[in-house]
Amino acid sequence: MSQLSPSCKSGDGGKDFSSCSAHCGSVGVGSSSSSICQSGESRGGRGYFGYGYGSKSLHNLGGTRRISVCDGYQGGGRGYGVCWERYGGWGYGRGGFGGGNFGGGGARFGGICRGGLVGGGLGGGDIGRSWGIQGVHVNGNLLRPVHMEIDPDFQRVRAHEKEQIKSLNDKFACFIDKVRCLEQENQVLLTKWELLQQQGGQTGVHRDIEPFFQSYICHLRRQRDTLQSQKEELNLEDCKMLQIVNEYKASYEKEIDRRLCTEEEFVNLKKNLDCIYMGKMEVGVKVNILREEIEFLKCLYAMELSDVQRIAQDTNVVVSMDNCRDLDVEGIIAEIRREYEGLAQKSQAEVNAVYQSKYQDLHNTWGRHCDRLRTRQHEIQELTRLIQKLRLDIGDVKKKNACLQEEIADVERRGCCAVSDAQEKLRELRCSLLKAKDNLAHLLRDYQELLNVKMALDIEIATYRALLEGEECR
Repeated sequence: MSQLSPSCKSGDGGKDFSSCSAHCGSVGVGSSSSSICQSGESRGGRGYFGYGYGSKSLHNLGGTRRISVCDGYQGGGRGYGVCWERYGGWGYGRGGFGGGNFGGGGARFGGICRGGLVGGGLGGGDIGRSWGIQGVHVNGNLLRPVHMEIDPDFQRVRAHEKEQIKSLNDKFACFIDKVRCLEQENQVLLTKWELLQQQGGQTGVHRDIEPFFQSYICHLRRQRDTLQSQKEELNLEDCKMLQIVNEYKASYEKEIDRRLCTEEEFVNLKKNLDCIYMGKMEVGVKVNILREEIEFLKCLYAMELSDVQRIAQDTNVVVSMDNCRDLDVEGIIAEIRREYEGLAQKSQAEVNAVYQSKYQDLHNTWGRHCDRLRTRQHEIQELTRLIQKLRLDIGDVKKKNACLQEEIADVERRGCCAVSDAQEKLRELRCSLLKAKDNLAHLLRDYQELLNVKMALDIEIATYRALLEGEECR
């Protein structure tokens, strides 16, 4: 028997192993086995032509010589890791000494690990060709004995576990001592509690502080509700005051706009008045010029008249004229003078009338604007005083609101502190009550256990007594 460790590549990249024995007759029986030490899973597929490894024994040649032939098709099948379980696959071998040999082989898979399965299979060999006789290589690692050694960490782990168990036992003993001490303290507290209850029952006073805390909490809640209602009222008043302030602010802005418009009108009227005054000055200058011209013309006319009269006196003119016609030159001159004087007076009167009318209109307009300006200034002063008063009122209201907010915050803080203190005390009392109940339950349990032990002891004593009485009777 030869032991081999063959390996060959399969079509899907896995590993497959096969071992066959070809018999060419009935003389001699050859067998080979392979021991596989690889773990893992290999999936065999259809083999491709390649170089594989196999162990084939050819008999009926007059001896028991073993011939290894390597050119063959790889067997298909599935191979799984030998360290846990392995399934055999079909192996197809191609070999034989010479040509035309048909081989029937069995694929045996075995392993030294647990869970190994031995599988058998048959392979039909094709007509193969011989490449020569090759030697059989034996894997020496398979002949070595398996060394079973003990893990050195096992003893250390066991020692560590023992130390942990000892420490846990010590802690458990400490906890038991603490439990006993707490039970004793609980018993002392229970006795004190019973004594206090008895004293309270004797004096006729029921000492229950929970209603006191409940009443105090209700009082604090009422204060909180009152402060919240006051806060809402103050918020409403604040909103109303803000609305009033906004209204006054809007009216103040309107008055400022009106004042600006009035000032603009006043400036425009002042400009118009200046223009009219300049026009008046120009008209006055023109009137003076006209007066001077009139005086100059009067003087010129008087001089011409005197010259004409003098020439007329010095010159003797013989005029043939109709005696029936009387020419009054002086009357004509007087009439012309009257006409010129009338025209001058009329133009002067017209100029004076126009000037007086324009001046009177400007004076009336100026008076109206002065009155409006005085009324606007008076209204602006009143609004300024009112705004200052409102600002003072708003400042006072803001101060009161800030004080009330601080008081509300202080009261809420004190109420929260008081409620938290009361809740903490109530929690402590409940915790102490629960602890007392737990201790009482433990005591009742211990008492029940003691009763059970007592009953067991009584039963045992009765049994022993019955036995003793039976012995005495015998």
